[in-house]
Amino acid sequence: MPLNPTIFNVKDGTATDKSMIAYTDGSKNTFGHALLDSDGALMNPASAGKQDTGNASLATIATNTTGLATATNQGTANTSLAAIATNTTGVATAANQSTGNASLATIATNTGTAATGIGAPADAAASSDTGTFGLIAFVKRSMQNWTSLLARVPALASGRVPVDGSGVTQPVSAVSLPLPTGAATSSNQTTSNTSLASIDGKLPVLDNAKVSVVPSMTSGGNTFAQTAATGTNWTAFPSRALKQLTVSNQTGVTLEFQQDGAGVGLQIPTTGIYTFYGITNANQIGVRRVDTANTQVTVTARWEA
Repeated sequence: MPLNPTIFNVKDGTATDKSMIAYTDGSKNTFGHALLDSDGALMNPASAGKQDTGNASLATIATNTTGLATATNQGTANTSLAAIATNTTGVATAANQSTGNASLATIATNTGTAATGIGAPADAAASSDTGTFGLIAFVKRSMQNWTSLLARVPALASGRVPVDGSGVTQPVSAVSLPLPTGAATSSNQTTSNTSLASIDGKLPVLDNAKVSVVPSMTSGGNTFAQTAATGTNWTAFPSRALKQLTVSNQTGVTLEFQQDGAGVGLQIPTTGIYTFYGITNANQIGVRRVDTANTQVTVTARWEA
């Protein structure tokens, strides 16, 4: 294929465009001999000095490109970027942020009452235990009450709270206590129990929960009295020294008995029996009919002395 000469512009060592003669086959250019400019003069070729300058520039480029991306580093970076992509799945978006803002607004509304119930640091202490106050006000009231209580607690004495026992009965616990002169002791109580047992053995059996008293008598006999012919009059029993007089009304009519000639009469119905104590003579007892009839009746009695 024939080659035809053509003008071809290149830059020399000073970066100046120079026209060169090249040969072309119509698609490619080639230099057939030393580079000449369009005037046929030899172009300024590369020299050793220019090569040193180029080497220095290349060294600077090598230094400045230390640590630049390499295929290995790029692989590591790609792995990190993939991890970031995975971790950022579901990251906040404008739509999600709107939903969050709506939730925060609801929380703000719901906590408004709570914040009011808590109160403010400057709130005064509550004036009662049941009033409408904030939590801080109730806490301040509680602290004031504690302060008042602590002010009433006396200082500890040897690590203990001192107690003033004046004016109150204090319980006492002791193994033994000194006894006053003549105080009861276990031995004295034994002697007393022996005496009480002796007395109990001498007492009669109770009669209807009462102790029967039997007077000591050395003599006795029977006597009688007849009602007066004038039914309103009293008739005394015959004189007889005694300690007691027991009358038995077997007259068929109710009689009444008077002591010492005065006072209200004691009525004893027919078949009734009664013993008079506390007298010294039978003539202290008078008798008459309750109906004060003049028909005389005779009542019998038993005297004992």
